[in-house]
Amino acid sequence: MKALIIQPQQFSTNVYAVEQQQRISQLVELLAPSLTPEAASSDKALLAEAEIIFCTWGMFKLDQAALTHLPKLKMVYYAAGSVNYLTTEAMWARGIRVSTAQIENATPVAEWCLGMILLSLKSVFRHASKMRHNEARHRKDDHRMPGAYNSVIGIVSVGSIARKLIELLKSFQVTVLVSCPFLSESEAAQLGVERVTLDALFQRSDVISLHTALNDQTNGMITGKHIAMMRPESTLINSARGGIIKQDEMVAVLSERKDLFAVLDVTDPEPLPGGHPLYLMPNVLLTPHIAGAMQTECLRLADCVIDECERHLNGEAMLHEVKLEDLARRA
Repeated sequence: MKALIIQPQQFSTNVYAVEQQQRISQLVELLAPSLTPEAASSDKALLAEAEIIFCTWGMFKLDQAALTHLPKLKMVYYAAGSVNYLTTEAMWARGIRVSTAQIENATPVAEWCLGMILLSLKSVFRHASKMRHNEARHRKDDHRMPGAYNSVIGIVSVGSIARKLIELLKSFQVTVLVSCPFLSESEAAQLGVERVTLDALFQRSDVISLHTALNDQTNGMITGKHIAMMRPESTLINSARGGIIKQDEMVAVLSERKDLFAVLDVTDPEPLPGGHPLYLMPNVLLTPHIAGAMQTECLRLADCVIDECERHLNGEAMLHEVKLEDLARRA
């Protein structure tokens, strides 16, 4: 099988690094050293021979125009998370298969969310904000601080990240509520969580973590009404996609409900324009989309898809293949 490795230059030491490229070369015939998406797009002769593509963030969309130059392409291994932007109807119609390292990208996201949840339960961000503004030099107990004992964690949508997070939360004495149309009662029981409506989740949770795929159905699904339902001194965490929340409505509620806190790793758009109110709100913590795999964490993603390729070439079932019907539930 003939293959190409396509990755932006900035990922060349953190995704398909030297060791990962050597592993690939032992499995398939590499048509060229690692190429940037721009270089690969311009080399039509190489594209014409490629049967397998190993890629990551920054890969060009596999639309009809691109597929015209990839007549032999059979398999795409994506060392990153969601393949929603990458895949097209033309690709699925051609029978091209896709496998993703989303299961491994879920690990650092779940770890980040766990950290944010535990810090939120101790009101760390609220107290840090007050101390930054010289408002609370000493600890004050005038705010509700749930802690990680008998508190309630709400998880919106249950995919690979949420499942890992639920597993991590089992180390703590907390109740986990979930709202997810794809999760059955029997699956919820196996996970040890309680299925509730979205409204009930917002009303009962001390911390809410969003893990919803962004699509036409979920765009703006979290409204100001939901945020206004939140318990006093509770926290909303979003590590999924900014578009899931109606951002202007969130800003309006947080401006009135100073007791609420939001931890946002994603926004709409990214980055926010200069002067956006979220930058200055004392009850908001912004991070620049860092929950997922970063730097050397990304090597795990490449190793995941290389292992998948080895299984496939050995005639074994792939573990992380994405099907067309999976896209609606993947972030």
